[in-house]
Amino acid sequence: MNESHELSFNSLIVSKEYEFNTLKQGSELAQQISRYCPFPKRVELGLNEIFINAIEHGNLGLHFDDSNPLFGQEVRFHKIEKMLELPEYLHKKVRVHLQKNPTYILVTVVDEGLGFDPDKYTTKAPKATALPCGRGIYLAKFFSFDNLEYAGRGNIAKCYIHL
Repeated sequence: MNESHELSFNSLIVSKEYEFNTLKQGSELAQQISRYCPFPKRVELGLNEIFINAIEHGNLGLHFDDSNPLFGQEVRFHKIEKMLELPEYLHKKVRVHLQKNPTYILVTVVDEGLGFDPDKYTTKAPKATALPCGRGIYLAKFFSFDNLEYAGRGNIAKCYIHL
């Protein structure tokens, strides 16, 4: 498909539903969705952070201490992928709804976790991002999206991107 045809097709999209349960699927979906957005690399980064959190802290219920990034991202992601193969996690999904209108794109991400208090991580001062805990949310909120809100019990992320 040539690029002009693809852009024309993308302009017809109003709403799409997705679901995934692995980091690789989430990364591929972040890349796909970001193509619909201005500044796709920024949006892809933010979606990746939100998707990783949805799996790691949402569906798997891992706390910061359980997934210490000081062990390295590769080790951390390997641990996550191994856990996703366990019977108690096989059925858990991250659901994503893409809604596009003339002024913005809204990506709603819902995990099956118990939730968290988003205020603890969405109001940090920039210098606090040196800590690994909450860094992804901060990047997503202040670098990738025009607005990031949490709903429900903290297991629903609403990512707004202005067109």
